[in-house]
Amino acid sequence: MLDVCTSGFDLRLRQERGSPVLSYRWRPPATTRAAVMTLRARFRLLARAALLQYPAMWFASTRGAVPLHAAVLSAGGATTLLAGPSGVGKTTVLMREVRKGGVATSDNLCVSDGTQCWGVVEPVRAEGATGRRMTHGRRETQLKERVDSLMPDVLVVLRRSVDGALAIRRCSAGEAARSLASGTYMAGELRRYWAFAATLATASGLGPAHPAVSETSALLSRRLACLEVALPEHCDMRLHEVLETVERSTCA
Repeated sequence: MLDVCTSGFDLRLRQERGSPVLSYRWRPPATTRAAVMTLRARFRLLARAALLQYPAMWFASTRGAVPLHAAVLSAGGATTLLAGPSGVGKTTVLMREVRKGGVATSDNLCVSDGTQCWGVVEPVRAEGATGRRMTHGRRETQLKERVDSLMPDVLVVLRRSVDGALAIRRCSAGEAARSLASGTYMAGELRRYWAFAATLATASGLGPAHPAVSETSALLSRRLACLEVALPEHCDMRLHEVLETVERSTCA
């Protein structure tokens, strides 16, 4: 593959004893080289995806796992699969829990077999962070309380509140699966992944031509309790407190 994900790296795939081996060479065409010089933050994201994240997710797909644009965190006795479109506030919710003793698999990306979820290693990109400057006014920081994998027991679809009030409702498995799958396909972090995975699958004969995102989203939503949470823009309530409110109302 030439100029993988417009990162400037060429990729060679070969198999050794039945296992795929990926080799890269830096050889950007003129247009990519110009973009690298002028858009440094964009280049770092593309290079990270092409060299680390996409290969890891593709290899996971050869073992039956699929990529999801979601975070998994554990706090207050609940392990939550947090879904929703980009920009809805998942990172803010996750970091608030982690700072108070919770743990998480990653910021935005994971792979799942429909039961367990494994995090894709990535820096957290958040407003107010103090690390390397990235796109959309965000900066990078480290997810210090990171764990390799978690098994969620609740799926929360995060929404922005339209009237400025906190709202919580139970949603159907179908609604939750649709939100999880559509958020994955909408995500900018995965926009170039589908062609990358299909090309490697075709070249190697390993893994699916297209990951079973909708099917895995359906498996998760049928197994888990599903909630929709609409958060006001400036809400200090922690997610596990919201879940405890639902649990108390159910038991009452």
